[in-house]
Amino acid sequence: MKESVYEVSSSVETIVSFSQQQVQNIGQTSSQSQEVAAIAEERSVGAEEVNAVIKEQLYLMKEVSNVAKYLAEQAEQLKFTIQRFKL
Repeated sequence: MKESVYEVSSSVETIVSFSQQQVQNIGQTSSQSQEVAAIAEERSVGAEEVNAVIKEQLYLMKEVSNVAKYLAEQAEQLKFTIQRFKL
């Protein structure tokens, strides 16, 4: 009977030790998951900032294109006006 108690006691100690290790592993996994979530949030914010910059650049490129078209039209009108003064 003493041996049975010893075996049960030993098994309980093994189970307790294993359970404590599992709790520690779960804590580490939880901590790592929180770190991954924080990194993902930072990446998301960064991606949104990049997207905003790209949209702004596209807008500015359209503005430059519009100005270039306007200047081309003005140059054409100036060319026509200058031709009237040629002898």
